[in-house]
Amino acid sequence: MGQDFGKFISEFQHMQGRAGEIQAGLKSKTVEGYAGGGLVKAVANGFGEITSIEFDDKLISRENLPMLRTLIVGAVNDAIARSRNIAVSEVLNALGGPMKQES
Repeated sequence: MGQDFGKFISEFQHMQGRAGEIQAGLKSKTVEGYAGGGLVKAVANGFGEITSIEFDDKLISRENLPMLRTLIVGAVNDAIARSRNIAVSEVLNALGGPMKQES
């Protein structure tokens, strides 16, 4: 039993180290989300944190404000979804599962 427990502890420590590596890797990865055919772009890291938002200058006007708000939300949601896909892919890869390509 002592040998089994030692093996368990060793595997647990290895998994902890691997989890730290995955977290560090996700923090450095970036994905882009788009809306309006590319008029608005949101960039997120692998944790789903939005790091920047860019939009076409043509959208800056009082009459375009409602549309700009909608496009920003769409681009942010797209970036977050892509970020989640990368996180799932990294975890599955670490567990030896199939890798899912980001869209």
